[in-house]
Amino acid sequence: MLRPNFENRTRFAMLIVFSVVIVAPLIGAFAFSPLLVASGIQPYPLAAAMGCIAAEAIAVAALFVLVLRSRK
Repeated sequence: MLRPNFENRTRFAMLIVFSVVIVAPLIGAFAFSPLLVASGIQPYPLAAAMGCIAAEAIAVAALFVLVLRSRK
């Protein structure tokens, strides 16, 4: 069976994209949302959604920085 020959940067980018899709919403929902509720954002579903958005934005920014660094 043939395996695709990906470069290390491609694998790392795929890991970051995986983290945006799977891991970031979990971190946003379970780590950031309690902090947002404690800071006064109500109701909880709004805080959970905002936490997911914040975690995904951080992951996308990390991917953007990695892409810019790889082109140099």
